[in-house]
Amino acid sequence: MPPATPVRPPDGRRRAPLLGMRGRRALLPWALLVPPLGVIGVLLLFPIGRIVWLSFRDFKLRNLVSGDSDFVGLGNYVSLLTDPYLWRVVLVNTVVFAVVAVVTTVVLGTLVALLLANLKPVTRVVVVSCVMVAWAMPAVSGTYVWIWIFDVDQGSWRRP
Repeated sequence: MPPATPVRPPDGRRRAPLLGMRGRRALLPWALLVPPLGVIGVLLLFPIGRIVWLSFRDFKLRNLVSGDSDFVGLGNYVSLLTDPYLWRVVLVNTVVFAVVAVVTTVVLGTLVALLLANLKPVTRVVVVSCVMVAWAMPAVSGTYVWIWIFDVDQGSWRRP
């Protein structure tokens, strides 16, 4: 059987590939990133868009039941930014909390790192294990509380 001849355009010239091997290899990581980035984009952008849309509406107690709301445009933003409580209390509390949280985290993290750098290997393993247990315990205990709340037989979510 004779070898297959490449299909040539009518003018007889050979067609160059759109991308060479080097170009395809360079585009492969980006092509593999497109689907997960698309999913993440949808999962992030839809809720953000929904929140922005809801921020232009006025919800009262009756609207929570009916689901209808009145469109107020930028009225919510105007009332928020002109309220002195935002500037005197809320913003000050937020900045103070953020500064205290960041400084405390950095200082405690640095102190723990300095402690770990000066410990023997066995003691270091014990201290790191204790730190990891302290870090994971709130999530574990919270999970078990919710499991207990929704337990059909012995939980607190029972019908009388």
